[in-house]
Formats: sequence, structure tokens, C-alpha cells
Amino acid sequence: MKNLKWLQPAFVVSLIVFNFIFWNENLGLNLFLFTLLLIGGLYLNYKESFRSLNVKVTVIGTILSSLMVLFFNSTESKIANILSFTVLVAFVHQSSFRSIYYAFLHMVTSVVMTPFQLYKRKKEQAKKVPNLYRALRILRMSLVPFLIAFIFYQLYSYANPLFSHYASQFFGKIINGISLFFETISLGRIFFIFFGAIILSIIYYRNEVAIYLDRDLSHKDKMERIRQYRSRKSQAYSFWTGLPVADSLRPPFPALALKNQSRRGIILLLMVNVLLLAENFVDIRWLWFNFQLPAAFSLKEYVREGTGVLIFSIFLSMAVLLYYFKKNQNFYKDNKWLKQLALLWIIQNGVLAYSVFLRNYHYIDFHGLAYKRIGVLVFICLTIFGLVTMYYKIRKVKSVYFLVRLNTWAVYVTMIALTFFNWDVQIAKYNLAHWNKGEIDVDFYLALSDKAMPMVYENLDSVKAQITAHQQNEVKWINYLNFDDFKEALEQKRSRFVENYSEHS
Repeated sequence: MKNLKWLQPAFVVSLIVFNFIFWNENLGLNLFLFTLLLIGGLYLNYKESFRSLNVKVTVIGTILSSLMVLFFNSTESKIANILSFTVLVAFVHQSSFRSIYYAFLHMVTSVVMTPFQLYKRKKEQAKKVPNLYRALRILRMSLVPFLIAFIFYQLYSYANPLFSHYASQFFGKIINGISLFFETISLGRIFFIFFGAIILSIIYYRNEVAIYLDRDLSHKDKMERIRQYRSRKSQAYSFWTGLPVADSLRPPFPALALKNQSRRGIILLLMVNVLLLAENFVDIRWLWFNFQLPAAFSLKEYVREGTGVLIFSIFLSMAVLLYYFKKNQNFYKDNKWLKQLALLWIIQNGVLAYSVFLRNYHYIDFHGLAYKRIGVLVFICLTIFGLVTMYYKIRKVKSVYFLVRLNTWAVYVTMIALTFFNWDVQIAKYNLAHWNKGEIDVDFYLALSDKAMPMVYENLDSVKAQITAHQQNEVKWINYLNFDDFKEALEQKRSRFVENYSEHS
């Protein structure tokens, strides 16, 4: 059982620390320290949950991602830390969760439900203190009368100027007193503390709604054959003749239906395998060996449009396979050819995914690195992992739940792994040393985070050479065609950074 005596102290201490280390500050050392504090608070109150492997994994992921915020302060490390901590809280509250998918949905409902549940608990506690409960009840009941009284005050003020004069003096003193109060205590800070209290209530107080936990536990990794027959007592009768229907004892998944579905699947998979074989043959011949860019060929259009379409085709292929290998089709004894063609299609989609990888690789080799190009590489790796798990699902007759659970964990691990790289610096370093000087997007250096500025300042000669090379192109697509203009924009970016940096501790 959780140790309830530490729940309220942990909440209060965390709220005080939150107020002092996050107000008007960026995320950095404060996030790392606060992460450790919250994990410690959760451990005190939900010690039994920390025996779970999922909790241990997400604790490590959360601490590592908060460290990467401290080291690199990248956007991806901040997002990874927040998402990792969100899932960690779900696993701590309900250690029986197996899937990140359902754990995340549980936290989404917690955002809505936990503050209301906390309000109900505090209301019940207030009832135990009669004077406090009575005062809150009177305050709540006074809202509507106060509103009506305010309307009459406006009417009397309008009708009697002398009444309006004295009333204005009276309320003026009250307003001045409130103003003096808010001069010392910021209204924005009050809302900030209130926001922190809501977040911490979601973290520390367990969501009592277990709908997603029940759904998570109801699924199995291994598919089971459905053997269900209609009872004789539920004999079906013909609407037209009123006579019993002779085949009313058929199983709900008759062999003929499975056979027809298998035949349709074989025909479809034969056709798409032939089509994909032709696509892969062209890609292997042109992309895989001795790739050369033809004259007047748009590599940008080839990669941007083609990559998206091909990745969509891979996911559509997986959806088709999920449709054909549902329920009892997995156990149909004569579906050997369907399985073989499905596995062949998965392998061919893997070849296609590698071709997409090569498209992106050639694009990077020609135009340099960028966020989306790195994202495509990561996405392709996850897609290949998805194809491998799909292959395993069909071979070992696993469920869709197994597929989703395994792939969401893969996304989580990848998300944490991405935080270990200072991507802005790596992009700047790669592009500044790129061989194809005239095709590098010089404007993009100014779009990188402030972490990349020292690297750009150290290599201004390379930037100048790239701008000069781009001036020789027939099509000029960068804004900074003058090196002095670029240098001035970079100096403005540096000045903004220094000004902003001085405002934080």
C-alpha cells in the first residue's frame, strides 16, 4: 500500500520548489533537480510500484532525458523528458500497465479527472472541520446574490450622483488596497503557482478511473482461436416460411468464408508483390549501385514527394496484412500460400524502406543535413522495426495489441536515444564542411538554435565560400546572397541571445 502520510508533504514541498526554481526561468538545471525531487516523492508514496520493470525503465529514461536537457538544452530532449515523465507517472500510479499506449491515455484522462477528484477529497476533508466547511459553503452560496447586488448598485449609482460619489470613494479605497497587494505579489505568479498545483496534483494523486488499465489487461500477446457455436435453443427460423433453418448450428467463422478470404488475399498479394518487385528492381538498379544524378533532375522533388508516398505505401501494406490476418484466418490450415506471400511482401517492403533510406542519404549527400532529413532517417528505422514485428506477428500468431505494445516501446527508446546528440551543432558541423558548397542552405544556419552559433562563428570563411558558390548557380534560392548581410543577421542573433541569457539565473 502507498504511504499516505508522505503525500501531502511531498505535494507542498514540490510546489514550493516549483515556484522558486521555474518562475521566469528557462529549462535546464532546474528541470534535472526537479525531476529527481518528483521521482523521490513518488517513491515515498508509491514504493511498491518501483518494483515494476516498466517503472524502472521509464525512471532511467526520464533521468537521462533530464540530463540531456542540462547538457544540450535541445527541444527534443525537453519533449522526451516531459513525455517520459508522463508515462512514468502512469506506470507508478498503475504498475500493472504493460503498454505505453494505454498508460499515456490514462494520463490524458488524469489531466481532466484528477483535479476534480482532488476537489472532492478536499471537500470531504473540509466537512470534518465545521467552521471551515460552513465558511466555504456561505462563500459559494453568496456568488449569485453578489452578482444581483452588483446590478442594483449600478442602477442606484446611475440614478443618484451623490450615492455614486460616496460609493466610488469607498470602492476606490478597496481597489487601492488590492493594487498594493498585487504590487508585492504578481497576479501572473499566482496563476503560475495555481498551474503548478494542478500539475503536481496530477503527478502525486492517483487517478481512480481504471478504464484504460482494464483494457490493457484484457488484451493478450498471443492470439487464440475462437471456437463458438450457436446453441440449439437459439434455433433460427426463416422469415418467409416459418420453418427452422437447417444450418443454424454453423460456427460464426465457417471454413468456406475463411477459404474465400484466403483466396482473395492470395490474389491481392500476388498482384502487389509483382508490382513491388518491379518498383524494387528499378530502385536497386538506379539507387543502390553507382548512383548518379541526371542533368535537370530535381532531387528535392524526388525525395520530398517520393519518400512520403512510399512510406505511406508501407503503412498501407501493413494495414492490409492486419486485415487479412485477423481472428481465425491465422489458424486456417490451408492458408500456407497466403502466409508465404504475406511474408514475401513484408521482405519486399523492407527492401523498399532501405531504398527510401538511400533516397534520403543521397539528398543529404547533395544538400546537407536538416531536421526533417534526420527525422526521415529515424522514421525509416522505426518503420523497418515495425515490418520485423509484423513478420514475427504472422509467423508466431501474435495479436495486434502485441504489435502496438512493442512498437510504442520502440518509439519510446528511440525518443530517449535521440536526446543524446546535440543535433544543431552536428548539423552545423556537417554542413559547414560539406563538399557541395553551392547547394547548402546558408539561411538555415540562422534558424539553428543558439548552441550552433560558436560553430558558425568559427567557420565564417566556409559560410562565405558557400554564399560565393551559390551566386554562380542558375537558380538562386537562398535569401542571404551577400556575406555582409548574413554576418549582420548573425550578429543580431548573438545580441538577442546575450540579452536573453542575462535575464536568467
